[in-house]
Amino acid sequence: MAQEERLGDVRLYRVPIDVTVAAKSQKQIALLRQPSVKIDSLLKLRPPAGPFEGPLERVLMTHNRASEGLGLALPAGKVALFGRRGDRRILLGEGRIDDHAVGEKVEIPVATATGVRARQIHVDRESGTFELTLTNDLSRPQVVEVELPLEANVTVGKVIKRDGWVLWRVSVPANGTSKLVYRL
Repeated sequence: MAQEERLGDVRLYRVPIDVTVAAKSQKQIALLRQPSVKIDSLLKLRPPAGPFEGPLERVLMTHNRASEGLGLALPAGKVALFGRRGDRRILLGEGRIDDHAVGEKVEIPVATATGVRARQIHVDRESGTFELTLTNDLSRPQVVEVELPLEANVTVGKVIKRDGWVLWRVSVPANGTSKLVYRL
């Protein structure tokens, strides 16, 4: 593993092997290996202010704390996520993260969801009322977070305010649907 060093506010990572790179080429080196990070996998959507139909994004979420299996400064870059199927390691997804200090919430978008889709329609154009329908054709429920602007007024559905958004968190049943009605 690379060892972190500091030079003022800059973090440097010393790689414990000799590295040579030819002109105009690249080399991938693993900086961190954290085998037991606690993560939540969910689907996220920020619907546009208008009719919309499409898939959701699969996001892995954790907090950069030692109790979650991290607790160290995370540099921006690519992330590869592996799981196990039997005795084999399999690639679950690849994503990209920004720099994260210890204690921050970390979200890693890894894929476009398959089996769960969103459809948003205008119910009443004059009042700016929308109906958002989430459908799940998978055999198990899926947790979805929909982020709406703070000015959204939800008329059907239960929401909370978090991180500057109105947040609708719902478990869409297996082979089922969930609906949210709101005004902008």
